[in-house]
Amino acid sequence: ISCSTAISACRTGGEWMQALAILRDMTCGGLETDALTWSAAMAACGMASEWRQALELLYVAMHNGAKLDASIISIAIEACGKSSVWKQGLK
Repeated sequence: ISCSTAISACRTGGEWMQALAILRDMTCGGLETDALTWSAAMAACGMASEWRQALELLYVAMHNGAKLDASIISIAIEACGKSSVWKQGLK
């Protein structure tokens, strides 16, 4: 839970690249990621208008076996909407 909390703090502080670095370290280090981890990282990207990164995280989360629900997909779509590319989020 502490890594997810750190990623959420990065979102609040506008440090989306740091959020991605923490997530990368988790996955490379063999630490377990869950829906909360992925959604926090996607939200950090969305807050910074990095919609491509948010969609990439959604794709990677799916391929890493994360249990995706409507709220996670909504975060990715919201990231696209903040950048006025909401149609990309629907693909």
